[in-house]
Amino acid sequence: MSRQEDAPKDRFPAAFAATAGDGGAAGTGHPAWEEETKHLAFVVGRIQRHIERLSAASGGIKSAHERVAEDFWEDISLDVSTPDDLLESYADIAQQAAIVEELRARLGASAADLERLVQMMQKPYFARIDFAPDGGEPVTVYLGLRAFYDEELEADLVVDWRAPIASLYYEAAVGPAAYRAPDGPVRGHLGLKRQFIIRQRALKAMVDLTGVAAGDELLADILARPAAPHLRAVVETIQKEQSAVIRRDDYGVLLVEGAAGSGKTSVALMHVAYLLHHFRSTLSSEHILILSPNALFTEYIGLVLPELGETNVRRTTLFERIEAVLGGEAIEAPFEKLEYLLEGGTDDPRRALRRRIDAELSSPAYARLLSAFVRSLGPDDLVFRPIGDEEATWFSGEMIRRLARRVYGSGDPAWVRRLGALLERALARRAEAMLMATWVDFALDAVPAAVARRIHERLLRRADELPSDFDQTYERALRRWIVRRRAEAHREAIRAFGFVDAVATYRRLFAEPERYAELWRAFQAETGLDGAFLQSLQAHVADRLTRRPLAFEDAVAAAYVKTALTGAGEDSAVRFVVVDEAQDYAPPEVLWLLTLFPKARWMFLGDRAQALLPRPTVFDPASVDWLGAAYAGRGPLDMKTLPASYRSTAEIQALAAAVLGVPVPEGAELRHGPPPRLVVVPDHAALARALAEDIARLLQAGHGMIAVLCRTERECETAEAYLDRRVPYQRVYAGTRELRGKVLLMPAALAKGIEFDAVLLFDVSSRRYGEPEDRKLLYTLLMRAKHAAVLYAVGAPSPLIPVDRVSVVVSER
Repeated sequence: MSRQEDAPKDRFPAAFAATAGDGGAAGTGHPAWEEETKHLAFVVGRIQRHIERLSAASGGIKSAHERVAEDFWEDISLDVSTPDDLLESYADIAQQAAIVEELRARLGASAADLERLVQMMQKPYFARIDFAPDGGEPVTVYLGLRAFYDEELEADLVVDWRAPIASLYYEAAVGPAAYRAPDGPVRGHLGLKRQFIIRQRALKAMVDLTGVAAGDELLADILARPAAPHLRAVVETIQKEQSAVIRRDDYGVLLVEGAAGSGKTSVALMHVAYLLHHFRSTLSSEHILILSPNALFTEYIGLVLPELGETNVRRTTLFERIEAVLGGEAIEAPFEKLEYLLEGGTDDPRRALRRRIDAELSSPAYARLLSAFVRSLGPDDLVFRPIGDEEATWFSGEMIRRLARRVYGSGDPAWVRRLGALLERALARRAEAMLMATWVDFALDAVPAAVARRIHERLLRRADELPSDFDQTYERALRRWIVRRRAEAHREAIRAFGFVDAVATYRRLFAEPERYAELWRAFQAETGLDGAFLQSLQAHVADRLTRRPLAFEDAVAAAYVKTALTGAGEDSAVRFVVVDEAQDYAPPEVLWLLTLFPKARWMFLGDRAQALLPRPTVFDPASVDWLGAAYAGRGPLDMKTLPASYRSTAEIQALAAAVLGVPVPEGAELRHGPPPRLVVVPDHAALARALAEDIARLLQAGHGMIAVLCRTERECETAEAYLDRRVPYQRVYAGTRELRGKVLLMPAALAKGIEFDAVLLFDVSSRRYGEPEDRKLLYTLLMRAKHAAVLYAVGAPSPLIPVDRVSVVVSER
């Protein structure tokens, strides 16, 4: 079974052939080769000089830090004779500590600068542009991953790729051109766009570009490289449509929809880096949040921003946020939900009902119902948890309700927060009332000896001021210590709004539909739902809300109820949120996010073709209309598309598009490779043998990462049993944080957003992929592959796979 695969090659693209010698060595065919070689050597030399100066300065800082730290106490006059002398001594200590801390910070900054410059010296820049502004002096600009300003020469030897003038490289053709500067557009003439390949401080190749595209040939070369366990930053080949999204800074909500492989994740991360550069005087990493689909993906993208010079940008998942808001509730993870629904077909009545209910409760109409429900809630609607513990109830649910009626103002969304403040004040009075409680009697014997001794000694020092009965005073002090400790724990619970049972409150919407009949009538009128099904839906959700773990969609709604009422989890410091894989977000999830981050601007990136469940997405027209209304008054909403797909070969894209029933995305110069293969086998044992042979062949061809993708976790277990250590691989689970192996065995839900050199689809038989809903799943899995795709079917293959797009192999063994 010998076949040629598109093995990765370390080569220069065709456009560079005239300037690269035999075997890829640097050549001299370009008329400016000598000039650019000398300029590169000059820039590298200036960086080297700066490194030497910084190293010398760092040594001085380090010596000063060690000397000050060593002499710390010798430089302090410590005198405790009088209160004034004591205060002066404290001031000396503080001043000396500040000096030590400043030197430590400068030492850390110098080390970071040195590391950055050493890395930069290997490849200082990747492009050059010559631009003559109208009425101004022509400028030559070299663009790099980071800027380098030579203080001695007072010159920008390398300009950051995020600088305004750099947009000319990404978005303009040679000729009349303009870029957007802080003071307005700058028009002029772009005379030169030159692209370089520099490796280890040596110029390997270069080419002059005339069109807008930033080097399709170099893009093809980069895409041909092996996949890696982490996504990497590649700013050299940003395309025009990608640059337009990366440099947007005037939106309130920006919806970016792009095909699989269009670079959405890279664009999102580069946009974050651009924002931090563009707004560097007012924006820091703590003001930006990236929402990823899962923890594995969070780690997969973790190196990009540090490579771009930005660190400490917060990354999290929707599920982690839900867990934080709902506290100790057991919650179904999104992965578990998808696994459950993918494992059964449409003929499974329980899963079919879950899918239909999920679709209805993910609609814009339901987001409107949820919002109206929260606004309607008063003291008699909320379910209150008592505040206390197993030994004593400090505030019963009814006591809290009576307090709630005192602070409630109809239409005032902050009334629950005011209730929390009232409970905190009432806590002190309840603590006094608890001093002589029976449970405190039993707790007296459990007071730690050290605490009891400290209290006893403190009272002895004040014995002259105390009442005559010392023992009684001592016991009361112990009681007060016990009660205060317990009160502090309850105060924390109040501040976390633990007294609001958000899940039980949300359940009332379904368990008592007549109480909220007006809301349900409006929902039914908007959706056209049959009355009988609506009653069935209400009864089903009311019942499942009594069980744990909470269904993921119920947890989202309950989290929204809690945040909207109490502010739990709210973070007003976040000013930009970037949501990746946003096709998995429906209006109710977005409604909660808008509540969590009320001051934020939003970028949603996704692809409806990769939405694996039949439910509304944020990109649907009705959802977009809802989002525009929900965000109204806070900024404009805009939509952008990234239509071109760059990751996969033309043959893989053709198969994936045919599976989906859509044309192949246009706009990219597609690479070519062998056609995907469909291997039909009689049983799982034969599948495992064919799989092991193909893995060995692909590894020998030089592929960096090979993924065996299964429909579900359960199917991964089947694959593992039949592979039986035939090949080494890493099994990827929901809790896996890092991709380490060259061969990976993983379920579909964890593969989204990650790219591999080769994808091997385990059992695409008609039994496993026989429903129309499976088209999106097959498309998503196929488009993970860069170079090669092999599909295996036990028995009859899926009718969704067009046989004219694959090379069919029938195995009898």
